[in-house]
Parts: sequence; structure tokens; C-alpha cells
Amino acid sequence: MSPAATTRQLLARYTADLPADLLQEVLDYVQFLRLRRLPQAPADVLHTALQLGQLHEWQHLEEEFADFDQRFPRQNDAEAAAPSSPSS
Repeated sequence: MSPAATTRQLLARYTADLPADLLQEVLDYVQFLRLRRLPQAPADVLHTALQLGQLHEWQHLEEEFADFDQRFPRQNDAEAAAPSSPSS
């Protein structure tokens, strides 16, 4: 087995049980290395950078709004959950 194949297997084994945030860091670093070391056409570099930016934006939005419904209940939901006052 070639050293590159062994390295790929080790990377797969060591990253298999990483939490999503650490796995994202690994991906970021690999993309950084590819941009720095591998020759690419300028359009490829821009495309990769845009993809990475979009991925981070989606992740940020998902984190930002993870518990949105609990933090900001809709008005109708809040009224339905509020105890009703006795009518006089």
C-alpha cells in the first residue's frame, strides 16, 4: 500500500468520530492547503472560496436560529399558552 493510501485511511479513521465543528475545521484546513499548494485556474479559486463562504453562512444561520421558536414564540402561540384570566 502506498504512503498516500495509508495516509488517506488514517485521515478517514481519525476523522470518523469527530463532532461536526471539528470536522469543519479539518475541511477548512484541507481547502486552505489545496488553494495554497495545488495549481488552479483563477475561476476555480473563486468558486472554491464562494462555496466555502456559502457553507459558513448556512452553518451560521442554522446556529443563530437553532432555538428561535423557544426564544421568540409567535404571538398567537404565546396567547394560547398564557393562562386565561377569569371573566368578571
